[in-house]
Amino acid sequence: LGDTYKKKRGIYVTDELAIEGLSQFFNSDITINEIKEVIHWLKRNVEHVRRCEDKDLIAVNNGIFHYDTKKLEDFSPYYVFLTKSCVDYNPNAINPVIKMPNDNEWDVESWMLDLNDDPEITNLFWEITSALLRPNVRWNKAAMLMSNTGNNGKGTLVEMWRALLGDGAHCSIPLSDFGKDFMLEPLIRTSAIITDENDVGSYLDKAANLKAVITNDVVSINRKFKEPISYHDSFLFQ
Repeated sequence: LGDTYKKKRGIYVTDELAIEGLSQFFNSDITINEIKEVIHWLKRNVEHVRRCEDKDLIAVNNGIFHYDTKKLEDFSPYYVFLTKSCVDYNPNAINPVIKMPNDNEWDVESWMLDLNDDPEITNLFWEITSALLRPNVRWNKAAMLMSNTGNNGKGTLVEMWRALLGDGAHCSIPLSDFGKDFMLEPLIRTSAIITDENDVGSYLDKAANLKAVITNDVVSINRKFKEPISYHDSFLFQ
């Protein structure tokens, strides 16, 4: 069904546009009203499943990794994931050394060490990286990177985190938007919030949603033209 669907292998898709695309794939003459009937029928008749909340199961690009046993198994319809890392799990992975155009050599582990003079901060960066892949763990923490100078590697670190998760597995919600209607809707289909910048001097007049998301408590999400829902999910904030 194309590269788009291959990228979604192993995860459940809740986007109605995907259902519309499948309907048109199997019946090119289907009308808009008939597509609406298909969606309505599915909502009323298909079995309801619950999102996987096992803290030791991690959906990666090539299967489901068991954090406790360090084993990889194939995807299963019994494990309901809405997102996955776009990177394959490789038990024999090494730290590659990349030759730069200026003949310098670069590797990610040395680069992480250069981000800060404090080795404990470097270790914290690795812990955050690991936490990104385990959204079902209740971390009860938010990570906010701050620096008084530019060109400090923060933007590159954020891009690495985004690349680790892949498109569709993360979203960007600035601090100031946590008190606004409809702005939390992306939480339903993503596993992390990664935001590049927050406006200096911005004011959050309603902090309840922010606190609830950080502690993985239930938060009420308003959706445009749909009924509001109660939701909880794990979260990383930068």
